[in-house]
Amino acid sequence: MMYREGVLALHLAEQGHAVTWFNSTFDVIHRKQRLYRENSLIYENVHIELIRSPGYKKNVSLGRLIDHHILARNFRHRARIMERPDIIYCCFVPPEVTYSAVKLKAEFGVPIVIDVRDIWPDLFYEVFPEFFRPMVKASLLWYKNLVSTALKGADSIISHSTGYLDWALQYAGRPKSDLDNLIMPGYPLYELSDDERIKVHKRFMRFGLSTDRDIVFYGGTMGRSYNFEPVIEAARMFDKEGRSPVFVLAGEGELRVRWENAAMDLPNVIFPGWLSGAELTYLQQRSICGLQPYASHVLTNLPRKTAEYLGNGLPILSNLRGENEALLRSTGAGMMYDSANSLYECIKKISGSETIRAEMSRNAVNAFRDNFQAETAQNRIESLLEEVVRRNQ
Repeated sequence: MMYREGVLALHLAEQGHAVTWFNSTFDVIHRKQRLYRENSLIYENVHIELIRSPGYKKNVSLGRLIDHHILARNFRHRARIMERPDIIYCCFVPPEVTYSAVKLKAEFGVPIVIDVRDIWPDLFYEVFPEFFRPMVKASLLWYKNLVSTALKGADSIISHSTGYLDWALQYAGRPKSDLDNLIMPGYPLYELSDDERIKVHKRFMRFGLSTDRDIVFYGGTMGRSYNFEPVIEAARMFDKEGRSPVFVLAGEGELRVRWENAAMDLPNVIFPGWLSGAELTYLQQRSICGLQPYASHVLTNLPRKTAEYLGNGLPILSNLRGENEALLRSTGAGMMYDSANSLYECIKKISGSETIRAEMSRNAVNAFRDNFQAETAQNRIESLLEEVVRRNQ
């Protein structure tokens, strides 16, 4: 599965631009090394530079900060000896790499566009109990200064979330300009071949996912940003009734074992681990709804998962407020829940009516078409990059 920066790199290369994409040797999703040494390669006319970093095991850890420091240092050393670019496009996370990119901007004398996906370090505060937060904020003051310096160096700031864009501009210490834009996260849909569909179907039949059973689906990470307790309790309610959909909770993360243990006695809950693009698409197209079970400390935004679910016609059941809620309510592509009981009622409503399910699925597809077409998003970013370069000539 390729994310926004990879899709953008391929798009720009297809349009005739010379693209160098820097990435880490460490795969942050699967928590393993792609390679154990730095490497250069060409893929679809994109020059890829894999930069060495040691990796880490936990999201909130000293090991992660060390990894980011080493990655930023190695990135800057490598980029310095390469050909001067016309512009730098940098995803904000990790901030250490963004800081290095801003330093390179000054050395090269070129503009930089920063794409804000997460609000570091502010999101870390919510992980800790309220009593400890003042101490955590004090200990991370150096980090806030680094983030502020990085964002102040941006010629343009973009984000998928209005709240995130406002946050970034506050750190940058300036008002919004015409080069600071909200750009929805375009999502490239996976085209499932007939052979893939057959293979994936056979695999999941072993889990008891027969074609006559409804599936309630989640696919993603299982870290501190997610709370599956209401999901598991809703599954328990269905299990007591005797007739239940299957809850497929796919993915990995530091809290997966905790949730597996909580659902150990439930035959209607399955944890299949990470899924391939084909498996993910198959299950989403088979499911009656997709879950967004966020923890209470997660700030409102419009996550990538929204585009992924909508693109496969999957009605969304979410507890994430703000922009995400506004989109689901305005398009009729999902429902909100705030407890295990309300989630249970939402699932029951969708599973009990083919008419409601079909209408919400159509709404989901329409919402994706209107907001998340990958080509639209990439064209907007390409136009912005060209305009930033033009203004800095």
